[in-house]
Amino acid sequence: MSQTGSTSGDMGAGNSKMRGPTSPGGQPTKQPRSSKKSSEISDLIGWIDHTIIQEKDKKRIGIQTAEKLLVNINKLRTATATLAHENSRLAGEVEGKDEALQQSLTIFIEKLDTKNAEASSLKTELDALKTTSAVPRLTVAQQSTYAAKAAKTPASSLAAPKTAKAPPAKSKKAAEREQLNKSRQVKATSRFVVEIPQDMSVADAKAGVWQAVRSRNSKPKAKTIVSGRSLIIIPDDSNTLEVIRGISNIIELGPKKPRVIIHDVEGGISQEELTECLLAQNEELGLTAEDMGNSRPLHKLGPRDSDVVHWVMEVPPSVLSKIENKALYIGMTRCRCKLHGSLPQCYNCQQYGHTAKRCEQTAPTCRRCAGAHDSRTCSNELIKCANCNAKGLIRLLAQRAKQRARLREACSGARTLAPMSNIIRVLQVNMNNQLIVSEQIRDRCIAEHIDLVLVQVPHTNENGTVVNFETCQQVSRTENPGASIIVTSNRIRCINIEQHTSKYVATAKISFDGREESSVIVVSAYFKYDKPTTDFTEIIRSIAQQQRTLLICADCNGHSLRWQNHDTNARGRIVEEMIDDLDLCILNIPGPIPTYERAQMGSSNIDLTLVTANLDGKIRNWAVSNDTDSDHNTISFELRVSRPTPSEDPKDSFNTRKADWQKFQNNLALNQMPIDGDVHTQAEALTNIIRSAALESIPLKKRRENRVTLSPWWNTDLAHSKRALNLARRNNSPDYATLRNSHLRLIKSAKMTAWRAYSDGINTGIWGRAFNWAKKGPGPRKGPSTLKDKNGHFTSSTEDTINVLLDAFIPNDSTPSILALVPDDGRPVTLATHGEIKEAIWKLKPNKAPGKDGITGGILRKAWPMIFERVTDLFNLCLRTETFPTPWKEARLVIIPKSGKKDRTTAGAYRPISLLPTLGKALESLIINRLATETDVDSVGEQHGYVSNRSTVTAIKAAYEWVDHCPNRHITGAFLDITGAFDHVSWDPLLEAARDLGASGKVRNLLGSYLKGRTASLEINGITRRKEMERGCPQGSRLGPMLWKLAMVGAFCEDPATSKTVAYADDRGRTDPDRNKTTGKESGLTNRVVQEVRAYLLHHKMRGDDPERRQKDPLQHWFRFGSKRRENRRERRSQVPRHHN
Repeated sequence: MSQTGSTSGDMGAGNSKMRGPTSPGGQPTKQPRSSKKSSEISDLIGWIDHTIIQEKDKKRIGIQTAEKLLVNINKLRTATATLAHENSRLAGEVEGKDEALQQSLTIFIEKLDTKNAEASSLKTELDALKTTSAVPRLTVAQQSTYAAKAAKTPASSLAAPKTAKAPPAKSKKAAEREQLNKSRQVKATSRFVVEIPQDMSVADAKAGVWQAVRSRNSKPKAKTIVSGRSLIIIPDDSNTLEVIRGISNIIELGPKKPRVIIHDVEGGISQEELTECLLAQNEELGLTAEDMGNSRPLHKLGPRDSDVVHWVMEVPPSVLSKIENKALYIGMTRCRCKLHGSLPQCYNCQQYGHTAKRCEQTAPTCRRCAGAHDSRTCSNELIKCANCNAKGLIRLLAQRAKQRARLREACSGARTLAPMSNIIRVLQVNMNNQLIVSEQIRDRCIAEHIDLVLVQVPHTNENGTVVNFETCQQVSRTENPGASIIVTSNRIRCINIEQHTSKYVATAKISFDGREESSVIVVSAYFKYDKPTTDFTEIIRSIAQQQRTLLICADCNGHSLRWQNHDTNARGRIVEEMIDDLDLCILNIPGPIPTYERAQMGSSNIDLTLVTANLDGKIRNWAVSNDTDSDHNTISFELRVSRPTPSEDPKDSFNTRKADWQKFQNNLALNQMPIDGDVHTQAEALTNIIRSAALESIPLKKRRENRVTLSPWWNTDLAHSKRALNLARRNNSPDYATLRNSHLRLIKSAKMTAWRAYSDGINTGIWGRAFNWAKKGPGPRKGPSTLKDKNGHFTSSTEDTINVLLDAFIPNDSTPSILALVPDDGRPVTLATHGEIKEAIWKLKPNKAPGKDGITGGILRKAWPMIFERVTDLFNLCLRTETFPTPWKEARLVIIPKSGKKDRTTAGAYRPISLLPTLGKALESLIINRLATETDVDSVGEQHGYVSNRSTVTAIKAAYEWVDHCPNRHITGAFLDITGAFDHVSWDPLLEAARDLGASGKVRNLLGSYLKGRTASLEINGITRRKEMERGCPQGSRLGPMLWKLAMVGAFCEDPATSKTVAYADDRGRTDPDRNKTTGKESGLTNRVVQEVRAYLLHHKMRGDDPERRQKDPLQHWFRFGSKRRENRRERRSQVPRHHN
């Protein structure tokens, strides 16, 4: 199907095309008497209005009373104008009908005179024949003719003929019933689905199906739709249907079942109870158990907090004939059952149930004022709905009043949201890549507390972040996206659907509490004008196949009568086909403002809001407003979703900047009751004491509801300039363009001034904010997204994403470590002193992220004078009993993205950080001191990570020095990259290494107690999952680096005179002299190194390299010749190394 390649600028080119006859009433008519009356009434109302204003100015009546009177007078004036307009229209219709009737009567009389003259001439001829003919006269029965009857008709009756009556017009219900009857007569056929293999293209699959069908039927008739990796075939005749049924590997899908809506069902009745009540309480309808088995309740409609709801059911045609338009008894309620479906609207007569193509009305009806003329030529300022009289005007006035109330509340700062609100306020806009539009949308989000913005063609920076929304979570794919989703409220939980997000389509799943059953899939799509529309509709189809609750906001760049355009083009027909196939509902409603308008290029409606049927009743207040400089107007509406549930695991974060430390210390001093019990009980009691005192004296950090904030470079000059710009826009001032350019120049100047002040900070603090920005850049704020599991399939929910991350960062162990207790070897453990414990606490950064209890290092410092004795006694009890407290073993995982990873679809692109209780970290420091004293692990091998006075620079120097002093000409270097080293290392080899280095039994038992029974929890979008650790070193703990140094002890088992191993954390490099390089074959030395590395990895249950290359050898080689570096090459072990002389 060919498509018109028009841009969004020519969407209004069809405005000059006329549709239907011209509006009647072109003849000048006499002004009716009602017009004079209406003008008199208007004068009287104006006099009253003027009188009230004068009385208010003289302060004879109150201001509020005067305002109420003026509001009521305006309503009276509007109602009067509406009645006068309706009266004038009816008078015009009566006069037109009188003129038509008079013309018909004149024509009738002329024809009657002609017939009378003809009858008279025939009578004269007959008399002449009778006198001249000799033929005997025969008696002939006189026939009654029209002329004879007319001749006998009195003249009085001709003057007043009876008025011909037209047949009565069909009512709306009759037309709807007739349309449904026609639909029932059309036989629904099956459709067939062909799954396309991964190694086959769509064209090859079509060719194969075509060849199979043509071999059995030379003239097949069918329609084929490509949907993702599937072909949907719809046969148009019975022969093709039977042929396709006989082909194997084709799935047949029966026709869709009709849907009915059951009104006023008790809210507490579930799906199972609904079918049981239908079968048990309605025996007179003849329903059977098989009928109910083939029927399925789909969803509810109506307010969820009401006592009654409306159930939508899918039933077979046999059941539809039994229950349609019948009264059903369900529970203790008598319910009405009707066919459920959305009827099309005719934009010729504005009625529902048919389209303009099949409309029987000749004269058009205006959709703006309900007059008998074309809507495109209407100049009437009054708005009236053709179907519901004046409801259109009332709805528009209510919307404007609501917008004014929101602005007043936002300006006064008095607007507060009700707790647990289930309304999401949404904006849909095409920014047209304009900075000023982005700023205007930001201001509206702040003023109206917008929760969600779906943007097409956004204005972004070099990182793909929408400008003015840098602090908000954004969903987009590329650095220059054509569509984006912006979450501007902290109330909304959002996860990016990565598999359905591309350059021009952004897809996300939103909810208030992260639960799957309350989630809604939102899609922002831009159907680019220079690309085929089918490219985008196929993406929407693939999304709709996997998701049942869908909200689509798209700039479709297509015309259709179904969304209030004056014509339908090729792009619009493709979008219409997609809407019909996916059973989507169009939310666009007629209004005075189109969604697209541009000077000298016309206007049209090309921005669509589509929802699935189960969301149709949850969208309200859909409106279009012209409040930005974009040629696309802004669409706003409200989405009602399930009410959020309270969080099961709230995270408290204390705001230590506003703490009352004197009150905090007083609370701790008052609570000096002794703590009894074992180590675990005392640790939990001590944590609760500190936390209780903190809750009474330190406020919690409040999460801002709205993430949208003014930029740091915003100043008072910009505020005044913006105020003047808005005033010029509202008044259509000719100076608007000049003020707009001046405002943009002020923005650029303010940005440069703020940037210079920010960058000058590097002179005062070298490692401050300026350095961090220069190192990492601004970075987009990306939220959680769907990930690929180990089988390569994308996750479909937040729970699946959490499970994939937990399985990757907290892997299971097929043979868990035993961690058996070691017998006492008689070596005593050194108890801790006040000074050592204080030093361990002071090593903790005061404002570093705390664990689940919320106690930071700064809080412990302030509490130390009151609790030092309790902490010292508890820590020494842990050392004596060789036990680490269980309450301090629970970690809260925080997932951060790794730098330089563009592909965020795998767990390897993220790094887990364990947030642990600070008291447990202090105890870890004591264990580290005793382990370092007994083992001296820092002196083992060339480990340059986590060791004082060592770094990557010292590691490189050590390797260079050994190579330079090596007498051999050929050097073989092997580098080991361990995947997830900290997460996969086994625990038993760590305790064995500590034993070999001379650690006492008490310290080893304390290490085993520290590792055993550890748990980690991960929270995403309000959903928390916990998992017990079976291996690995917790990243973020103080003891983790020490445990890794123990794990690397086995990597330095070589002869220092003949080889050199240098390590930095989990990266390991080994150099060996090789005397057989000139043979052109791999040396036995290299094979021996490979076997040693494999044995080391197997012993510690780790793996080398990354998951995509884990089947290959984890070694890489480089060569060095003599003392002069000639070439540096990296080759895999599976390749043949190159040799140089």
